[in-house]
Amino acid sequence: MADEWMYTVGGILVAMIVIVISYQLVSSSIRQMQAQNFNSEFTDLYTDIDSFCLQEIGTSNIYNFDVPYSVRIIYATNDTENPLPTVSDKIQNKEISIGDNLCFQYKAEQEIRCAELNCNISMPYLGALETYNDFRLFVNKILGKPLSKTYTLKVTKFLEGVAVETGFGATEGKSCSSDTPCSYEASYCWSQISPNDFTCHITCGPAGSYSLNSYSCCSKDRDSTSSACIDSTTTIPSGGTTSPPIPEPEFTILFIQLQSSINNFNQKTQAAKDKWVAITPLSSCPENVKTIVVEDKVCQVPNQDDVCKGRDQVIYDTIDDIHSCANSWGYTGLYTRVVGVLPGDSVCKLGNGYVGGYTTLYADWVVSAEDTIMIVCTHEMAHTFGLCDEGYSNIQESSCPSGFCAGASDCKKMGPCQYCCPNRPEKDSIMCSSDLCSRGCTFNESFAPSSYTHLVKELNRYCGG
Repeated sequence: MADEWMYTVGGILVAMIVIVISYQLVSSSIRQMQAQNFNSEFTDLYTDIDSFCLQEIGTSNIYNFDVPYSVRIIYATNDTENPLPTVSDKIQNKEISIGDNLCFQYKAEQEIRCAELNCNISMPYLGALETYNDFRLFVNKILGKPLSKTYTLKVTKFLEGVAVETGFGATEGKSCSSDTPCSYEASYCWSQISPNDFTCHITCGPAGSYSLNSYSCCSKDRDSTSSACIDSTTTIPSGGTTSPPIPEPEFTILFIQLQSSINNFNQKTQAAKDKWVAITPLSSCPENVKTIVVEDKVCQVPNQDDVCKGRDQVIYDTIDDIHSCANSWGYTGLYTRVVGVLPGDSVCKLGNGYVGGYTTLYADWVVSAEDTIMIVCTHEMAHTFGLCDEGYSNIQESSCPSGFCAGASDCKKMGPCQYCCPNRPEKDSIMCSSDLCSRGCTFNESFAPSSYTHLVKELNRYCGG
């Protein structure tokens, strides 16, 4: 009997040991699977953010990112050696981390794992808190759901680098102001009736409406006195009366030399101006297009090699230097666009290719290489009037009249559209420098129909229309 009792107890103990071992193996397997999944998600997030370092300023996308309970922290930093001593307050308070490395740390490990980026990024500290500090994780635990935290992240390219954001502001129909911005799903802040009381909208403000900023106007043009959205064919509401917009009598391009003197600078810049005029609506009023060519001065800007490395600080510094030179040389308020010209055949080399120039949407500046100035200057100048690249840096978007939205590094739709391209991919288009996204566009030294139609709206004012 004693032997049977011993065997029974022994059997129970063995069964318990087997159950414990099985549980540990299953738990270990689950943890390994979660780790593998997260490692893959982290790699995807890193790749997406890093690709934005090389995108045009203003490019953005929205991603969903799951953080399992086993992950202590995800953040940007320049210190890849020392783990953060505390993280809960940083995550709860949505503090911002900055650096050129994207890092994460598991709760069960002392080491941090980092991947170096091609530019600086800013982002909130992300992580899965303990269940007693995170109500959603606590509920998931009670319901037997996976213990993971889902973040919706907006990644945006700026001059200073890449910004990763959470918490997207006021939603559609809610009040907005400079202190209370709109969400990215309803990013336009305007009103049909009041110049002082704006609400968020998913569409831009038509001519005659009042807006917080020019971005919220469909025309991207806003009268600063009345806050009214305007275009070249509408009137400006002001104090209960209307008055026609005053067209600018001249379109003036200021050309300056960057880094060193350029041979035959006047001749090359005049050819660039003539090309811009010849293939745009300005061809109807060439007498209104003027140039200021500064041949006796050189504006010093940073070495441009870092542009091809995605380090945006050099772009930021270059823009500052161009504006500083133009202002200090006495050209403040005298130009419509300023074009800085770098000597040689490219701004910088990028693998087997090169960057011929750069700017951003609705900017007043362009940077171009000397040897390609005729084509590059015209292409980049068109960006400053709202045209998008047709073969890349766009996503298909049915809500846009053109069917395309600016943004996306991988040619795929990843979130709400922030800027509808006025042009669409077409044959024989100067805005199709390369068809990386297989949009079906082809290059030619002219503006295709949708691009030209948009330029008519933008440039008509300079011809008195």
